[in-house]
Order: sequence, then structure tokens, then C-alpha cells
Amino acid sequence: MSSEPPREHEIDRTYGLIHVPVFQEAARTRVRRAVQATYEACGLRIVAWEDPDEAIKELEPISGITCNDNPELGPDEVFVVAEDEPWVAVMSRRWEWTPIGLNPLARDLSSKFELLVVTCVENKYVEYALWEGGRLQALTAIGPDVPDDLPEVPELDLDWFADKGALVDNDELRSYQHAPGRFLNLAGPGCDRAGHVDGFEAAPLADYQPSEYLIFRA
Repeated sequence: MSSEPPREHEIDRTYGLIHVPVFQEAARTRVRRAVQATYEACGLRIVAWEDPDEAIKELEPISGITCNDNPELGPDEVFVVAEDEPWVAVMSRRWEWTPIGLNPLARDLSSKFELLVVTCVENKYVEYALWEGGRLQALTAIGPDVPDDLPEVPELDLDWFADKGALVDNDELRSYQHAPGRFLNLAGPGCDRAGHVDGFEAAPLADYQPSEYLIFRA
């Protein structure tokens, strides 16, 4: 598969998303349970719901995405949905956009799984961050306005995608890093939804199961 590489300005939206590769059966169930345990360990409770109207009563209006530099988890609303196998997407409303290398949900969830965080800031930069063992392990940030104070970790090795559904070789993957949507489709996870806000607006809550949309409150 080959095509013209994207132009650099194709970082055209702001969103954040955690991609978790899980090869075992019941992958989404395993990730959901880990997400719930992560929030509950911080003293939060999950709000049980069956009827979408019950869940909607718990939600605050969504009015765009703002950067959150809080290092601790707190009340949140989280999608956990299947992507292309073996990937599961985790989309947090509160931590959809965090500074590069700072994502409290990724930090805590990575104690159980290795995972890839993708954070895009429109017309500025895209972050590809590998987390494992509760620590940021590798990071590549690309764009015209990448912050100066990046964490001192190795760059993300594109070989990491080789056994996770990558459709093209590393050279072609590298040529698409400025266009995160296309990069992710070629690297393996797919990109049906881009972040929490997109996931919420792409379909009514009635289209999701309670196990796919988790609400955490103090």
C-alpha cells in the first residue's frame, strides 16, 4: 500500500485517546475492569445505569476540550470500546487533552497494560506516547509548535506496531505521523472515534452499553 505522504498541516483537530493492545479473549472486558479498578482505587465510585436517561442525568454539558494538567484522577466519564483487533480504545472526558507525557489515566492503567496515548492539538502538535509499568517509556512529538519541555525518554520505535495489526512498513508509517488519523489506521488501532467528545457526539448514548460508558463520581 502506498500513497502520497500527508502535508504537515493535517494535525487538524484537538483530541486525546488511549489505545490498548490486548490479545487475550474478552479484551474489552479486561480493560473495562482495569479502568474501573483504577478509578475506584482513587476513592471514586462507578455510577450504575441501565437506561440512558439515568446516565444522562449524571452528565454535565460538553462544551469543547480544554487542557487538563492535573496529575491526579478525579470524577470522570470514560468510553471503553473495541477497535480493530487486538485494540481497545479508552476515551476520558476529563483527560482527553493533557500536556505531553502527563496523563494520569495512562499512568495508572499502564501498570496493567502497555498502551499508546495519542494527543493532538489542532495545528500545533501530535503526541505518540508509549506507557508501560506505570511509566512513560517512549515519546514522539511532531508538529510546528511542539513544547520545549518534553520528557527525556527515547523516541517511539515504530517496530512496536509490527505485531499489532500494522498494514505498512515503518518508512510509510513514519511518513504519516503528521496525520494521526491516517497513521493510526495504518498502524493498527483504526480511528472510528477521535476522543471522548467525538465518541459522545458520533452516536446517542442509547447506542452504547453501560459496560462501554463508565461514569465515575466522588
